[in-house]
Amino acid sequence: MGIDNLMRSLRGAAGDEQLRRVLADALLEAADPRGELMVGQLDGRAVDDALVERCLSKVRAAAPGLRRARVEAGLVTELELDLVDVPRVDPAWLAGEPLACITTGLPGEEGEVAPALDAATETLGACRGYQLTSRLLAPTIPRVLELVSDTGPRVLGLDLGPDLDLSAFDLPAWPSVEIATLSGPGSDAARRLLRSLPALRRLALWTAGGHPDLEEVLAQEALEHLDLRGQALSDEEIALLDGWRAAAPGRSVRHERLDLRPPDLDDVFGARGLSWEPDPPPRARAAAAPGEELTFACSRGRSLQLHLRDNPEWRRDAGAPITALAAGVEGLIVGREDGVVEAWPHDGSEPTRVAELSGAIRSLSAAGAEVAATYDGGWWTSRGARGEDERPALILTATGMAWADGTCVRFEGPGDRAVELGEPVLALAADGDVVAAVAGRHVFRLAGSVPELLGTRTGGRPVVTVRGDTVAWTAARSSAEILRGEDRGSVTYPGSYSGGCEEPLFIADLAAAADGFVVAALEHGGANLLGPDGAMKADEFPGEPHRRWIFIYGGSILIAD
Repeated sequence: MGIDNLMRSLRGAAGDEQLRRVLADALLEAADPRGELMVGQLDGRAVDDALVERCLSKVRAAAPGLRRARVEAGLVTELELDLVDVPRVDPAWLAGEPLACITTGLPGEEGEVAPALDAATETLGACRGYQLTSRLLAPTIPRVLELVSDTGPRVLGLDLGPDLDLSAFDLPAWPSVEIATLSGPGSDAARRLLRSLPALRRLALWTAGGHPDLEEVLAQEALEHLDLRGQALSDEEIALLDGWRAAAPGRSVRHERLDLRPPDLDDVFGARGLSWEPDPPPRARAAAAPGEELTFACSRGRSLQLHLRDNPEWRRDAGAPITALAAGVEGLIVGREDGVVEAWPHDGSEPTRVAELSGAIRSLSAAGAEVAATYDGGWWTSRGARGEDERPALILTATGMAWADGTCVRFEGPGDRAVELGEPVLALAADGDVVAAVAGRHVFRLAGSVPELLGTRTGGRPVVTVRGDTVAWTAARSSAEILRGEDRGSVTYPGSYSGGCEEPLFIADLAAAADGFVVAALEHGGANLLGPDGAMKADEFPGEPHRRWIFIYGGSILIAD
C-alpha cells in the first residue's frame, strides 16, 4: 500500500497505532523526515531538535500566519490560525497531512462572518475537521450550519453559550462527524445538536453549568467514548456510565471519579506530541498586591514598575532581567535570570535579598510573608523546604503547597492529596486554600477533592489567577475569560498594535487585584485594568513609547491610547 493510500486510511483511523507504524516505515523508505519523528514519538523517545525543526519548518512555510501548531506521532493534528489566514494554507501540503484540524475564531463584526467563512470553506473542507473557538451567536448560526453541511468534517468543535436557543433553527443531519467537542451548551442545545450527529463516536461535553440528561447522550448508537471531565455527577449517573462502558468492548469514559483514561492519539495535549508557537517566551509579568488598595506591578526586561490604580508611581531597574514576579504582604517579590530573589517594598526603596539560587527563576508564589520559587535545577520555599526534582508551577497555599505533577495537582500539608485532572497541568494559582488550575484545554477550581470546571481555552500562554470569587485565565493568545462569582465576561485584543507599530500584541500575564479588577499585562508594553463595570488603561511612565490598541471588553469596543 503506497503512502497516499496509507494517509487516506489513517484519516479515518487516527487511533490505529499499527497503521501509523506501517506509514512510518513507508515514510522512512521515502526519506521523509516525518517517518523518523513518528517512530520516535510513538516509542516515547526524545527526538533530535534538528529533526523537529525540519518538520516544523515545512508546517510554518505551508501555513502563513500560523499562531500555533501541534504535531503528534509524526503528523500535524492542529493548526491555529486567524480565519483570514485559513485560505492561505497550501492545499498540496494539506493533502499530505490527513489528521490536520484547524482551530480558528470568527470575526467580531456580524457582517464579516459570512464572507470570511465563504473564503475559508475550501480549506476547511480539505481538513479532517475544525474547531470554531468564538462563542456562536444566533445571527451567525445559519452560516455555520451551512459550513458544516458543505464541508462534512470528521472532527467538529463548537463553542455555544449556555443560554443559546437552537429551537428556531432547522438542524440538518451531519453523518460525517465522528468526533465532536461541544463547549458550554445548555441541556436543550446539546440535545438538539446530538440528534444531528448520528455517527458520533467520541464526544467531549465541556460545560461550566450542568450537563444534558445522560440517558439521552448514551442513546447515541455509535458512541464509543464520552468525556465529561469537570462535570458534577451523582452516584446514579456514575453507575449509569459504568454500566454503559461495561456493556460493550472498547467503550470508555473520562471523568475524575471513574479514572478511566483511554489511550488517545487524537489528544492534542498528549505525551506523544510537540507544539510550536512563533513567539519567544513572553517577557512581561504582572502581580497585584494583597489588601483593599488597587496596587499592581508589571515587569518588562529589567524594568520593574508599580501603579496605584492606573497611575504610575515608580519605576526601578532590577539589575538583571526579571523572569518571575509575585506580590506579598510586605512588597513585591522579584525573581531574576541570575537566580536572585528579592523583596521590593511598595514605596520603591532598596530591596532585600530573599534567596540566591543556582539557576534562573522560573516561577514565584507568595502567601502572606512566605515565598516559594522554582528555578533551573530545583525548587525552594522560605518555609525551609527545597529539592532538586522538577516541580512545575509550584505555589503556596494558606496551609501548605501544591504543584503540578503530570496530569494531577499534588497538595502537601494538612490532608495531603492528589487531584487528577486528566490532562497535563500547565499553570496554577492560589488564594488561601483555593487553587485554580489550567490543565490542557480546561480551567478548574480546586476547593476540595472534586475539581470544578470553570471553562475552556484554546491556546496562548497558559495563565490563571484567582482572588476571592474572581478567577481569570487566558482563553487564547489574545483573549481572556473572567469569572466573578456567577458573572462571566471576556476581553479580546487584536493581533498587533495600531498606529504603524509592527510588534505583536498578546496577553503575557494576568493578576487578580482588589475590587474584582484583573490586570492584563500585554507583551511589548501596555496594561489594562479590567473591572466589573469597565476597563482602564494603565498610564505610561515618562519616556515609554506610545502605543495604541483597540480591544473588546464588556461588549464594548474600546480604544486605549
